[in-house]
Amino acid sequence: MANGDLLAARMGEALIDNRSISAALAKRLAEAAFGYMGLGPVYLVASYEPTDNAGDPYNVTPFKDDWEAAEALVAALNTDPDLPRYGVFGPYDTGLDGTSPTCFLETISLLVGGADDSTGALAFSAGEYDSLFWTQAAVKKFAVPYYSALYSPSFAQSVLAEYEGASMAVLGHMPWSEYTVIEPPAMGPNFMEFRQGPIPVLHHRDENGRWHRKPLYPGAVGKE
Repeated sequence: MANGDLLAARMGEALIDNRSISAALAKRLAEAAFGYMGLGPVYLVASYEPTDNAGDPYNVTPFKDDWEAAEALVAALNTDPDLPRYGVFGPYDTGLDGTSPTCFLETISLLVGGADDSTGALAFSAGEYDSLFWTQAAVKKFAVPYYSALYSPSFAQSVLAEYEGASMAVLGHMPWSEYTVIEPPAMGPNFMEFRQGPIPVLHHRDENGRWHRKPLYPGAVGKE
C-alpha cells in the first residue's frame, strides 16, 4: 500500500474513532511542534491522557517526516493494556521552505579562557549545531525556556544544573539527533526516555584542559 493510501486509511480510522483531545494535550503538541521549527513535516506520538511521567505527562515523541515509524510505535504502545491509549498527530509543517542558504558555514572555533589565564580551542561543526551558549545568562534566557516548552521544565532545569556544575563549559544545541551517531545509553525498559529530536550537548573542560562532550537526553540527565 502506498504511503498516500496509508495516510488516507489512517484519516478514515480517525473519523470513525472521532476521538477528541483535551486542551492540555493540544497545548503540549503545539509547544513540541514549535520546538522543531525548520525541520519540515513532523509527526508527534503522544498519549491521549496524562501519564504518571511528571516531566512530560503526554510522553511526546517526534518523528521527522516518518509517519510509518510513528504508527509503528503507537501500535506497539497500544498493545499494553496498562498504558493509556496513544495516537499519531500531524504532520505539523515546521516551516522548512527548501531554499538554499546564501553562504555555508562549516566550522566554528571558540578560544575559551579561564580565570587562571589558561586557554583551550574548541571547534564545532556548524552542520551539527545551530546555537551555542557560553554564558549562564544566555542559557537561562534562551535555552531554559526552549527546553521547558519542548520537553519539560524539569528537564530544562536539569540542563541548567549540568551547565552550572561545570567549571568551564559551552552548551550547544543539536537541532536533530536520531540518537545513533553519538552513541546514546543502551536502550532498556524505559526506552521512551531516549527519544529522537533536538538535544543540548554540554562541552566541558576538565582540570587537565581536555574537552569532553556530553549529550543530555530527556529523561536521562542526572542519572548514572
